[in-house]
This record gives sequence, C-alpha cells and structure tokens, in this order.
Amino acid sequence: MSVKLLLSQPAGGKTSFCIDEIHKIHSRNPMAPVKVIVPDKMQMAYWKQTLSRYSKGTGSGSGFIGTEIISFSKLAMEILNKTSDNLVLIPSRLENLCIREAIHRANRKHPFAYFEPISEKPGLVSVIEQTIQMLLHGCITPDTLENASCGDSKTEDTARIYREYLEILQENKWTGAAGLLSAVADLLQQDRTAFPHCPLLVVDGFAELTNDCLELLHILTQSCDNILITLPAHHESETPTDRHIMENAHRICSKLNAEI
Repeated sequence: MSVKLLLSQPAGGKTSFCIDEIHKIHSRNPMAPVKVIVPDKMQMAYWKQTLSRYSKGTGSGSGFIGTEIISFSKLAMEILNKTSDNLVLIPSRLENLCIREAIHRANRKHPFAYFEPISEKPGLVSVIEQTIQMLLHGCITPDTLENASCGDSKTEDTARIYREYLEILQENKWTGAAGLLSAVADLLQQDRTAFPHCPLLVVDGFAELTNDCLELLHILTQSCDNILITLPAHHESETPTDRHIMENAHRICSKLNAEI
C-alpha cells in the first residue's frame, strides 16, 4: 500500500498527473474499480469532461469505464449500505430536533451557566448546530472539549449539549451528515468487506482535508493498493495560504504515513 501527496499550484497539472495514473491502471485492466473523490458537483463535472477529452485524445475509448467519480459523503453512504449495521443517516430537520432535545436534556440535568438566558431562544440551536458540525468534522469528542474548557462556562455548556446530542443519536442508531464519515470509519473497522479492493483511490480538488476525512482514508488504506492525494500549494511558498495548506499536508503525512 502506498499513499502519495502531490503538491502543486492551481492549474499546475495535478489532475492530469492523476489521470495518467488512472490510465496506467486501466491499460492493464479496463474494469479496475478506481475511485476519484472530489469536493463538489463542479469538480465532478470537470473530472468527467477531462476524462472524456483524454479518452478521445488517446483513442482509449471506454478506457475509464471502471472509474467512479464520487464525493466523500456518497462514498460513505455506499459503504454504509453494504454493512449489516442498521445505522441510519437522518435528514437535517430531524438532526435539528435532536439538537433541541439535547439542549433541553443538558439544561434539565444541570442548569446552564452560560447559555441559561438564551436556552429557549431558537438562535441557540443554530449556533450549537454549527459548533457540533465543526467538532464532528474535527473528530473532537465531548471529553476532549470538556477537558480543554479550563473552566470556561460556554465551552462546558457546549460539551454537555454535545454529549447529550451524541447519546440521542446512539440511542436510536442514527447519524447526522457531519458525523457520517467517522461513523462509517468505525463500521469499516468491524466489516472490511464493505469496501472491496481498490487498486487506486484519488482525492483531488480539496484545499484541505478535515480530520473525519483522514479517519476514513486511514481505514481505506487497508483496502487500497495506492492512494493519491492532491493539494493546491507549493512546498517552497511562504504565503499564509500555502503555509496553512502545508500544515494540513504534514498532518496528512502523519496520519496516513504519506510521502510528498
């Protein structure tokens, strides 16, 4: 298994390099199940158009028929549907109701120190929802958040609501969209057959990868021969944006044992 991280400035040829790698796989086996993970529909359309142009230019015809272009969330749903687990992805409206219930439960068990004056305000639900999404994408647990509070009442109240929210989901075998990748990563630990062997997995078009993406990729390394990740930066650049991307690159290397 090999994980490689390709760094280059925007329009620096990253996608073309990835396509060449896919072509090498498909030249040996046109039906090889290659997966390309992209962040949005625009990137998905771009990849499809680029593969089509490449096929016409090289005369490879249906040489990319085994390539699936997909998002992280769609890949996670594919894996979830192949497991024997009864975990259900709930819609955003139900997720909102779960957060409301978590706020009420936390406040009943121990009155809020910080949120008490606004505990019945609809705006609190929105704030907590955004915070929980950030925490889930960062793979931060309620215990971690609570231990980092250092006596800050807002953080302590948030940690208690977050804990209640996760307990509600666990009670009902539910997951929200923000927790989907981590939940599927946990399921894959128990059932590796839910993601069959993949000779090449490409992750392209992202400015950075959140911790839940890395958690899922870490599990997928056990089923992939090669993983190729691209980031839009140059390792010698000193701009703030590139420094931030390089920090993310080093985090990817550390988590996935990747080489640049």
